[in-house]
Amino acid sequence: MIIFNVGARFGEDCVPYLARGDTVYAFEPTPQLLEEHLYPMQEKYSNFHVIPAAVSDFDGTATFNIAGGSRKGWGVSSLNEFSDDVSETWPNRTEMEFTEQVEVPVMRIDTFMEKEGIDKVGYLLCDAQGHDFQVLKGFGNRINHLKEGTVEVWRQNPLYKDSTNSEVNVKAFLLTRGFSIRGIMRNDVFGNEFNLDFFR
Repeated sequence: MIIFNVGARFGEDCVPYLARGDTVYAFEPTPQLLEEHLYPMQEKYSNFHVIPAAVSDFDGTATFNIAGGSRKGWGVSSLNEFSDDVSETWPNRTEMEFTEQVEVPVMRIDTFMEKEGIDKVGYLLCDAQGHDFQVLKGFGNRINHLKEGTVEVWRQNPLYKDSTNSEVNVKAFLLTRGFSIRGIMRNDVFGNEFNLDFFR
């Protein structure tokens, strides 16, 4: 089975799929995560393919905001900027500060699938830091070639500015494209963000 992991971060979520023999494409634009975690994993697993790019609903380049200077901080880097009230709505999260910006390539999923000759995707594992809705829209008509997946959405107090990645928007998008919602699980203590599990 082919797995797309968008926002692969440290690659730890890919390991179970790699162990059972799936082919994993890991999309990640953060230079530090690529060099310290993902490229070494690619050398270890022949079925693990690192794509050093951000994913959205357009092809091109964009400014990418890198957070913190640590392992924890890099994981919340984003194409979006942090919300102005992040210190109030996400208290005690010291990594919520951008320390640098870099230009990164950005691609749509349907563009990548066409380029690589990929017809079907068995599972989408997506945590694009406020950009998951754009990732889904970037499938275009090839959303019909996706079987199931998990995306991160916000219910209240979005972490990032100008994020349309709300639970309401993403649910409506998926339901109108033939998916069902298997479940939704809170992934932070404040009840701001949730992992939404879907299938067809």
